[in-house]
Amino acid sequence: MTLHQPIPQVPLSQPAPMYLKQAPLADSECDVTDAWNERNDPENEEGAIVTAFFEHATDHGQTQATMIGLTVEECGETFHYSTIGALFQLGLQAVRRIELVHGETLQ
Repeated sequence: MTLHQPIPQVPLSQPAPMYLKQAPLADSECDVTDAWNERNDPENEEGAIVTAFFEHATDHGQTQATMIGLTVEECGETFHYSTIGALFQLGLQAVRRIELVHGETLQ
C-alpha cells in the first residue's frame, strides 16, 4: 500500500470548463452586479443580478477570498460560470479587485 495516489491524466485538448451545472459550494458570496454592469451592460438594460462565490484561505492572520464562480440571473434564465468564465466575463482586473474588497470585509 502506498501513501501516494496517482494523479489521473487530463488531456490537454480539453479546456477548463467555462460553465457550471449549478452554483459552487462556497465559503461566502456577494453581489457583484455593479461590476457586471460596468463591463457588460452599462445601461443596465438586461437587469441582471450577479453573485460571486468565494473560497477562503487564511495566511498569517489575513483571510483571503478567491472567486470560484459567478451566477448571472437575467431574463428568467440563470447561468453559472466557473472561475475561468468569471475571468472571461468580468476581466482579470475586476475579479482581482472584487477578491481584494471582499477579502477586506472578512477581516
